[in-house]
Amino acid sequence: MAIFRRIIQNALRTVFARMFLLAILMVSAGLATKVGAQTIVEKQANPPLVNDLSIPKARLSALHVVGAEETVRLVLDVSRAVDVKSFVLSAPYRFVIDLADTELDLKNNRNNGSPGFLKKVSFGTIDNNLSRLVVEAGVPFAIENQFFVSESNGQGKRLVIDLVKSTDEAFRLVIAQQDEERRLTQKEAEQTQQALKQDAKGNKTERAAKEDQTQPLRKKRIVIDPGHGGKDGGSRTLKGVLEKDIVLSFSKKLAQNLRETGEFEVIMTREDDVFLRLGERVRIAREHETDLFVSIHADSFPNDRRVRGTAIYTISEQASDAMAASIAEQQNKSDAIAGHEIINGPDEVVDILFDLTRRETSNLSILFARHFFNSMQAQIRFFKKPLQRASFTVLRVPDIPSVLIELGFLSNSQDAELLSSDEWKEESAVKMAKTIADYFEKPIIGLNQ
Repeated sequence: MAIFRRIIQNALRTVFARMFLLAILMVSAGLATKVGAQTIVEKQANPPLVNDLSIPKARLSALHVVGAEETVRLVLDVSRAVDVKSFVLSAPYRFVIDLADTELDLKNNRNNGSPGFLKKVSFGTIDNNLSRLVVEAGVPFAIENQFFVSESNGQGKRLVIDLVKSTDEAFRLVIAQQDEERRLTQKEAEQTQQALKQDAKGNKTERAAKEDQTQPLRKKRIVIDPGHGGKDGGSRTLKGVLEKDIVLSFSKKLAQNLRETGEFEVIMTREDDVFLRLGERVRIAREHETDLFVSIHADSFPNDRRVRGTAIYTISEQASDAMAASIAEQQNKSDAIAGHEIINGPDEVVDILFDLTRRETSNLSILFARHFFNSMQAQIRFFKKPLQRASFTVLRVPDIPSVLIELGFLSNSQDAELLSSDEWKEESAVKMAKTIADYFEKPIIGLNQ
């Protein structure tokens, strides 16, 4: 009898233990996923893209935000589960959500919850197959959860996203990881494309071989942009020589030296004394799918005529210093001189497409600027702070490495004399052309192919 009682007790303990464990799991799942009154967790939080044209697009009908001091929950009501891609951006802190095969129906959306640390939510359609939400936060954050749930009645789905406060350091790390993933994805795509051109033995297929014979690799394209022109003379020397004439003369010599290498196709934004809007200069660069955009200018700083030397600028919303900001402001006045208004680009939803590209392009521009300084510092005199950053309108090309080179200070008599000298321009153009050619030989530089 005692043995039989122990067997029953052990069995009951096992049953109770299993029931207790099951209860804990159910409670944990409920705490992690409960959004409304009756929800069921979807095992697949990111379903594959729907390619069947017979299946109607999903519809995003509501957006709910429930926030507190440290956490924010976003709940998106969609008619069915869709492919979701998300990423973060900085300056300001943003969380971007892309919903494939989804149309927006948020005209009458009302949210009564507290936004927490969120500042605003924008939404729009990128193309016929992609809808985008941009969530802007006032503090750095991390994505804690992202999953789909479905109502128990089977009517529609909900995409649940939990954001929590984070630190600048952690946020920057996420940005760096995203950039690395993008580079690896691009590298894998290039490797796959290369593999498709080869047969099982590793030899090129007959078709690819014919393509190689009939379609040689195009030359690298460089756009040289002589600043100012026409009614916009730019700065001037004490003797009255205009910046627009100095930079045009130098740019022609630089273009000639690059062409003589046989390795480059060189496009000049202007070849004579004509006025070009800043946006037109950018358009020329993008129209030609340029590999490098080089804008040539000359500084002027009459407050201190002792200041001299070459400087190279890359784009940045925050200038290196007050003088860099002042120089950028002067150069950006070109359109105003001709009575043109500078209009901002796409709205914040579409402009996300440019942010990722702009970050990578900015890195390439900085790499070129460093290469330029390292290669030329023994050849020409540089400004005491040669690598500068400022918000030049002409450098706002999101997908082309771009730099602005200030050859020297026309307000300084020594620089003005050098820049007016044909001998100096010829020697410097030769050295600069070689520096650009060397830049394209470096394997670390991943320019347009």
